[in-house]
Amino acid sequence: LSLLSDVLAEKAHQEHLAGIEHSQRSKLKRTATTEKIVLPSSEDIATEKTHLNLCQGIEGFDKSRMQHAETAEKIALPGKE
Repeated sequence: LSLLSDVLAEKAHQEHLAGIEHSQRSKLKRTATTEKIVLPSSEDIATEKTHLNLCQGIEGFDKSRMQHAETAEKIALPGKE
């Protein structure tokens, strides 16, 4: 079943490409495009600054100030019910 759907999808793709290759450029119309520059909002800038400060805090963390901690594993057995 998937082989049949793959064949049909490939055939549709080939037909689409053939239509593009044989199209006439003289029938196309010229379009004027304008580029819009969208500046980030103050909220976006604040979010990015917070993220950068967090990353700098992680990267600049002084590991020598850490103290060794001993962990004790506790095994909790189920009680008698």
